[in-house]
Amino acid sequence: MKKWNVLVYPAGTEIGLEIARSLSFSTHFNLIGANSLHDHSDIIFSNLIADLPSVDNKEALIGEIQRLVRELEIDILFPAHDEVMELFSSTSFAPTKVIAPTPEAAKALRYKSATYDALRGVSFLPKIIHQGNAEQTPLPLFARPDRGQGSVGVFKITAPEQLLQCWEGERAYIVTEFLPGAEYTVDCYTSRDGKLQYLCARERQRIRNGICVRAAEQDPAEFLPIAEEITSRIPVRGPWFFQVKRDVDGVLRLMEVANRVAGTMGFERLKGVNLVQSILWETLGYSIALPKVPVATFIYDRALYEGIKISEPLEHLYVDLDDTLLFSDGTVNYELLGLLIGLRINRGTKVTLITRHDRVVEETLSQLGITEQFDNVVHLDKVESKAAYVVGKNVVFVDDSYAERAAVAKMNPDAWCIGPESQRVLSGYLN
Repeated sequence: MKKWNVLVYPAGTEIGLEIARSLSFSTHFNLIGANSLHDHSDIIFSNLIADLPSVDNKEALIGEIQRLVRELEIDILFPAHDEVMELFSSTSFAPTKVIAPTPEAAKALRYKSATYDALRGVSFLPKIIHQGNAEQTPLPLFARPDRGQGSVGVFKITAPEQLLQCWEGERAYIVTEFLPGAEYTVDCYTSRDGKLQYLCARERQRIRNGICVRAAEQDPAEFLPIAEEITSRIPVRGPWFFQVKRDVDGVLRLMEVANRVAGTMGFERLKGVNLVQSILWETLGYSIALPKVPVATFIYDRALYEGIKISEPLEHLYVDLDDTLLFSDGTVNYELLGLLIGLRINRGTKVTLITRHDRVVEETLSQLGITEQFDNVVHLDKVESKAAYVVGKNVVFVDDSYAERAAVAKMNPDAWCIGPESQRVLSGYLN
């Protein structure tokens, strides 16, 4: 089967990064990132084209994307930002296909006021405050930009002068009742025939910079009627989501609807439901069937983490056994073990085990099932120095002992000496 070329722009958004994670082990799609600046996409995308024009320079950006889809023979263009999605959906990149909402859905969802108009009369809309009834409405209230995404520009109205800003400023706002209860994102997938194939509701338990970083799945029964009502009024297709929040009486009220991948749709991927791959296959004309999975028992949580990319290859990895690969309680350092296997097999890095293990090393390695993962095994006596064995340039030495690392660094200044707490640096040679 052909391997399809997928271009993601902008690659560094939370949406773009989730697309990359969803396709990271795919044998069917060749992922290419494109970006206007240097950010975390430099680490995540092994194939990245940077320094493109931003969406603010629409004409220049369209020209560059059209050039890329021709030169790279792109099959599918995957916009990863609301503004870019709107721009790309109204531009021809033929024969390249674009992941975008239907024109009807795009019209209804780009402005929150249009969304509320499309859903006029449903029971789950919040009370909307207009300038004419504002004086009779008690504070607090809640304001969100009519055109926008996420939590950018939202604020709680606690004083009359803040309310005036919503009516008199240059930016249009939607003002609603204040919803003090729990907040939920409901991830959905609607197939091209209009069938709602998937729904998962998750409580947004912790939010950072408008992005949910801690979530727990909820019983879908309360949220399904809302999803069905939305799909009956707005022709959403592929992955989409809506956000709801409870009012003072605990009733769910709609905040927004978006026909795109959500920044935290990784929750679904971890459940085994890959919504990104699903929309790609449907875009290519295939029919898809999403699995029916039980409510997840796990808590999803994420935080800032480090990632690096190293341009030069790693020629040789030297690694200690006790308290580095094998801990005193008999457990193994699975992350380091996975990294050394990946380097050895995927990058051709030589791996040498250097140890003072007080038992027969071959028996220990055999018991662990990792005998074949080392090109060389050096078994030292109690006083012999490891430094004499760590030779060459572009080499890394991993050992829990600072004294051992210091001795190696003194004898071989070209060696990169790290402890297990720094082992993730090795992933930079695999990215």
